[in-house]
Amino acid sequence: MKKQVPILLVMPLLSLLSIWMSCSSASHEKMEVQEVNAVPEMTIAPAASETLEETSESDTLTAEQLTVFQQRGAEKLADFINYIEIISNKRYDKQLRLEIRKQIEGLFETPSTLVAIPITGNKESKMVSQFLDEIYKGTFDSIKVKTDSVVLSTPVKTTEPLKYEGSVSANVRIMVYRNNKLEFNSVELQRAKMHVIKVEKDFGGKKRRIWEVVLGEME
Repeated sequence: MKKQVPILLVMPLLSLLSIWMSCSSASHEKMEVQEVNAVPEMTIAPAASETLEETSESDTLTAEQLTVFQQRGAEKLADFINYIEIISNKRYDKQLRLEIRKQIEGLFETPSTLVAIPITGNKESKMVSQFLDEIYKGTFDSIKVKTDSVVLSTPVKTTEPLKYEGSVSANVRIMVYRNNKLEFNSVELQRAKMHVIKVEKDFGGKKRRIWEVVLGEME
């Protein structure tokens, strides 16, 4: 068995909703649905480690740089896990949910990347775009997917020119609510590949190829 190395997560994205979501969780456990009159403005703010993504243009990465990208990969998995509820929760503003959905999809290598999250007990692999559509349009009251920590399962290493690959994992609690009732409750081990790749981005009209970490297949 490979030893898992805990990664300290820095998730500034959760601060705006932490108080409301803790209250909402208690309310759901009592099988009650409260009205939300105001939804806090939400954006997925870049972590400090994204500075490295924007500036690293070399063809190889140092061990220190790879450590930073591993950290960012863990943050992206945590972002995906924690924001499933926003996309699924009908009490949030529709435009907010659509914006979060778009940004969460951007955490993955492509919209067709496969993810397997058993929100109904069936761990079936689906394209991430399809999975997000289903939880956005579904008849759920909300889907709460939470984790206390994300750990490094496989250190990032080079697999081919201009590409590095590793994996991160987390024990995830999944709680699905429908018609004011808890319909599904389970703890699952979710593992996601992470790829550090060269991508082309536009910086004020000037295109540059820089390193970026993205999530790969999740199971």
